Amino acid sequence: MKKIYKDIETAKKTYLGDKKYKLQKIHLSLVDDFNKKLEILKDFDKFYGSRIVKLRNTYLQASSIITDIKDLYQDSISDTKEAKELVNEIVEIVDKIAKATKEIGLDVNDVKGMNEVTKVVANIEDDIDTFEQTENDYEKIIKSI
Repeated sequence: MKKIYKDIETAKKTYLGDKKYKLQKIHLSLVDDFNKKLEILKDFDKFYGSRIVKLRNTYLQASSIITDIKDLYQDSISDTKEAKELVNEIVEIVDKIAKATKEIGLDVNDVKGMNEVTKVVANIEDDIDTFEQTENDYEKIIKSI
């Protein structure tokens, strides 16, 4: 009977020993997998964190640019209206000066500032044209955001 118990104990130890060995093997395999995944996760953390920071910074820059576009667009509308009024006012004055100088036999270009006013008005009219040619584009962009 002792022999049977001894054989049972030996069998248990062998069986349990194999089982423990297999569990240790599984455990070591899991630890290896864990360590590999941890390294991948740490690398991903650096990459992902960097990308999120870059996205946030780009978003903030874009938000600032969008605000600037909206503000500049509104300012340009007001400025264009004012520019047209100023040009019309100066043209009326130039016309009056031209008539007056003609009546007294002088050349309008002899009046100080006449050559300069022509250049300034031309520059302003070019700026007005540039704005008006692209105004619809600005409106579309602003409405889309």
